[in-house]
Amino acid sequence: MKTSIMPSVAAQGGLDKVAFAYVNTDQQNELAGKLMEGGLIPQLVMFEKTDDGWKQKRLVGAQSVSAVVSFVGSAERSSVASKAQVQEKATSAASQQVGSSQAAARASAAVEGHG
Repeated sequence: MKTSIMPSVAAQGGLDKVAFAYVNTDQQNELAGKLMEGGLIPQLVMFEKTDDGWKQKRLVGAQSVSAVVSFVGSAERSSVASKAQVQEKATSAASQQVGSSQAAARASAAVEGHG
C-alpha cells in the first residue's frame, strides 16, 4: 500500500485535507504496537475527533485506491456533517435568544404602558 496505493491516492488529492504519516513497524516497533490492531500489515489507521473524544477507524490488508479514497473521504464527510450540525445548533440558539429578547422587550413595554 505504501509504494503503490498511497502515492496514487495522494496524486488524486485524497490526502490534501488530512495529516498523514507512515510508521515503519521494524524501526518504530513501540509506536506501531500502540497504533496497530494485531500484527497484520498494512494498516491504515484514521483518528477522528468527535464530540465523544477521538475515535479510530482502520483499513487492514491490501486495498484498492478507490477503497482508500473512500475511507479517507468518510472522515471529511463526517467532519462536514458535524460542522453543519454545530452551525444549525448555533443558529437555533441565536434565534431563541433573539425571540426571548423580543418577548422581554414587549413585556417591558406592556408593563411600562400600564404603569
